[in-house]
Amino acid sequence: MLLPGIIIQDIFLNLLYVVLSLAIVGLGYIIFIEFVRPYFALKAEGETPPPQVDDKYELVVKESERMSVFSVGQMSGDLITKCVAISEDHLIFQFKKAGLGDAFDIIIKRNGPTLFKPPRMDYFLKMDGTERLEGHEIIGKSAFFRISDNIIKDRMTNYIEISLTTNYFIDQRGREKVKFVFTITKVQPGINLKTRNRKGLYSFSRSLTTREKDEAKIAAEAEEANENEEAYAG
Repeated sequence: MLLPGIIIQDIFLNLLYVVLSLAIVGLGYIIFIEFVRPYFALKAEGETPPPQVDDKYELVVKESERMSVFSVGQMSGDLITKCVAISEDHLIFQFKKAGLGDAFDIIIKRNGPTLFKPPRMDYFLKMDGTERLEGHEIIGKSAFFRISDNIIKDRMTNYIEISLTTNYFIDQRGREKVKFVFTITKVQPGINLKTRNRKGLYSFSRSLTTREKDEAKIAAEAEEANENEEAYAG
């Protein structure tokens, strides 16, 4: 008479073990998804170097969307600079479809010091508010933006320069589509990779004075002369 009770008890314990195991596995999965994976993703992102000159970022507005956004920031956004001098959402580009086809209105908002050079203009202007472009203005042409933390007399000493233009491509349906291309065209005077702080941010390199440039040039010429003499003697 005790045998059925023992069997039932064993089945109950086995089921309890299975449920407990599944609960532990589920809890572990949740911890991994919510905490472990984001931690390592942020760590990997923080260890990657800042973007370099000629790096490109592309944006294609989906058929189902009337507007798309591209942002430039410090540690967030579509173009992450990892530069101390750049603010979060330093530049925000809104691409709004203007009718049929690939006609777009481009609205540019700034949240940090910015210089702006529209297409077909030879000099930069201080960007005080919102700027607008029409998509056709950057077909075969580029608009340029310089961003930093300071503007002195409408000029920047240290900055990251970004260009915006358009390219065309053929999609999977054989239709010609437009894509917007952002390119880092200049980093002045450069990013000092030895200045990485705890947040994973870098500072600009120090600009050399005229005297330091002359001394560096003389030293380089002297070193080249010594190498030539050694090669000749050998």
